[in-house]
Amino acid sequence: MRRLIEFLARLYPKTWRERYGAEFGALLEDVPPDWRTSGNIVKGAIEMQLKTWNVKRIFLAAELAGLLAAAGILLAIPRQYASEAVLRVRSANATEMADAVMDVMGQVLSQRSLSAIVDSEALYPRERARMPIEGVIERMKRRLEITPIRSSNLALSAFSIKFTYEDPSKAQRVVNDLAYRFINGSTRAGSDLSLGVLDAASVPKSPVSPDRAMIIGWGAAGGAAVGLILTFALRVSRRIA
Repeated sequence: MRRLIEFLARLYPKTWRERYGAEFGALLEDVPPDWRTSGNIVKGAIEMQLKTWNVKRIFLAAELAGLLAAAGILLAIPRQYASEAVLRVRSANATEMADAVMDVMGQVLSQRSLSAIVDSEALYPRERARMPIEGVIERMKRRLEITPIRSSNLALSAFSIKFTYEDPSKAQRVVNDLAYRFINGSTRAGSDLSLGVLDAASVPKSPVSPDRAMIIGWGAAGGAAVGLILTFALRVSRRIA
């Protein structure tokens, strides 16, 4: 801890250290080498740096800090990839077709069905270690989109299956599995409902989230705002002084 405090003391401006370094070093010998002392040193160093920096330097430093914070957020958030397939819907009885599709959907999206997919693909390992399977299934459902596609007369003609996950290969395999379960369920539904693949599960090539441009933009805007506040505060303090 003592070495850390000596290192943090170097954060003070060079001119300040040349003038007050000896006295400051003697003072540090008399204070306890703990985190509170370290925090006070960092706080004092920032205040001294701000007093010696000009407006342009402060603004650029704040802008850089904002961009670094944005970069840290991008590194911390896992990339998400989306795979999508489209299934064709056919039925001789158009009035009952929607109900038949909903019945099959209820089977495919049941906890038993989705639990089997989670197990087979080893999805959400971190979540499975700290929450019950019901919570994992709910998280999976939030990443799963079933979107109806209607013809010009508003009749249901197809629907898409889209799943988003941090592993692009697993995202595609999950969509393929779901499509198979839909088609297999329709053949056992006891109706004339027929489902077929129009577009096979896509191979995700680029992440759909996080939005890099938006996060970097917010980081730059936040840094600029902090820079403006600091430069304004600096000008006020120098006028008062």
